[in-house]
This record gives sequence, C-alpha cells and structure tokens, in this order.
Amino acid sequence: MTGSNRLAIAAFWFLGLVWGSNFIFMKWAAELIAPAQIVLLLVALLNSKKP
Repeated sequence: MTGSNRLAIAAFWFLGLVWGSNFIFMKWAAELIAPAQIVLLLVALLNSKKP
C-alpha cells in the first residue's frame, strides 16, 4: 500500500467514526430529553455557524 492510499483509508475511517458517533450521541440524548428539544438544539447550533 502506498502512503497516499493509507492516508485515504485512515481519513475514510476517521470520517466514518465522526459521522457515526453523531447517531450514538443522539440516542443517548433521546433518553434524557424530548425529541423536540433535540431538534431545537440542532437547529440553533446550525444557525449559529452562519456568517
């Protein structure tokens, strides 16, 4: 395997881990707060990042 190929595979796994962990956090949050509150928090966080 070349260095470029290893880097691509490592980046793929890292992105999969980051993206997939969101679903685990959502599951944990759903046990503590209502789904409407989760949606409100997600919308508020996404709107706060606009320039």
